[in-house]
Amino acid sequence: RLPQWRSLFLHPHDLRFYGRDRIMPAGGFDALLDQAHFAPPAAGEGRYVTDAAMADTILAEARAATGPTMLYAVTIENHGPWAPDASGPTPDLRASYLRLARHGDAMLARLRAGLAGLGRPALLVFFGDHRPSIPGVTAPGGDRHTPYVMLRIDAAGQVVPGANRRVDLTPAGLHHAVLDSVLGSPV
Repeated sequence: RLPQWRSLFLHPHDLRFYGRDRIMPAGGFDALLDQAHFAPPAAGEGRYVTDAAMADTILAEARAATGPTMLYAVTIENHGPWAPDASGPTPDLRASYLRLARHGDAMLARLRAGLAGLGRPALLVFFGDHRPSIPGVTAPGGDRHTPYVMLRIDAAGQVVPGANRRVDLTPAGLHHAVLDSVLGSPV
């Protein structure tokens, strides 16, 4: 018998966009946290809720969890359109994108440390839903793929070693790999 899970969908945007306000509850999510649940970006931080604010809310929800909980968070800070980075001699969309990607890396480091400090097992899964579309840098078409990472943390806050191997998965395959990891089956 499976334990009773609480599931939250976190996305700092208007959840009516793409009908997420209807789709996510129909998909089994118990609660939806929209843009009102995140600190808004400060002056100079861009148009979207920052990954740092996302990490704050994710970790607060993880700390508040009293039983098995799934937090499915969709970040948005690094979503285009990007303002050209004007720090160099020529405004550069690529530099702007990479600066924001570093914010995502910092968020992952914070989530790893924060989850390790909970004193209970956790699984951190990180993936993208599409590649960036930066005129002159990336081209649409061809294979569609994004990398993913699954990091298991034990109750002592230690990373559980895995096979550290690359496995190409479909979205459905990643879903099953997450379930297998959480339910104790081999990945």
